[in-house]
Amino acid sequence: MSIFFLPVFFFLTGCAAKKPLAESPETGLTLLYKLPPESGIYYRLESDINQSMEIQGQSIGADIEQIMVFGMEPVAASEGKLTLDITIDTLGMFVRSPMMKMSADVSEVLGKQFTIDLSEKGEELDLSGAELLKYSIAQAGSRSIALHFQEFFPDLPGQKIKIGDPWSETDTINEVSENEEVVTIMESNNTFEGIENVEGYECVKIVSQLSGSRKGTQSAQGVTLTSEGDVEGAMTWYFAYKEGVFVKSILVSIVKSTVSTSGAQTFTFPMTLKINSIVEISEK
Repeated sequence: MSIFFLPVFFFLTGCAAKKPLAESPETGLTLLYKLPPESGIYYRLESDINQSMEIQGQSIGADIEQIMVFGMEPVAASEGKLTLDITIDTLGMFVRSPMMKMSADVSEVLGKQFTIDLSEKGEELDLSGAELLKYSIAQAGSRSIALHFQEFFPDLPGQKIKIGDPWSETDTINEVSENEEVVTIMESNNTFEGIENVEGYECVKIVSQLSGSRKGTQSAQGVTLTSEGDVEGAMTWYFAYKEGVFVKSILVSIVKSTVSTSGAQTFTFPMTLKINSIVEISEK
């Protein structure tokens, strides 16, 4: 009996030794987006943009406030792709300056639902449904709600990462509205800094250093404005690696541009945008 037992014992211990170890933050994690719970989740975005310009010796400033709340529910998952239902609950954009106050007309967007496709790594694959929903704000004309979702979900690394690991990526963001077109090329240098508990989730904490370029054109009242500048910033974001859910991000960035005009008058002036934005899971 002992002759039979020993080979079986060594066979079983050999199999146990070859069994893959569970992933951990210390040995490495494979980060993937997964479908949210059937009950769905809500996200809340708030951003403040301070715009300052120096035109012919005169300082001109404006504050732009944006808020959006939306619900997200699962539809399907297949071949590394998630299909999600989005419903816009709240949307607002307010512009305030010494010379004017105005807000966006969002009546055609509130309560509307559309579907998006998201890859397991966070790439927005299909926003065609969102592109059909539009709101308007004064001279800026109409804008698609898709602009808010182009880079809403942070991209996950393509490889397994452990605490302390860095990785880099470059994204091109095209923002096109009725009277404006902006192209931003952004490089992010990311570091997996550790594990934190956020909103009840055990999260991977990622710190991203951002740098890039921004070019844009805008037309209003017969005048075309062309801008070109640099972007710098930092974003800290949290991803619930067990549930596969984006939980929170905090962004601080600055854009320094030179703006040129064409039309009845031609001149150039500096413009600075200071942007603070926060996204987090919300109870609505």
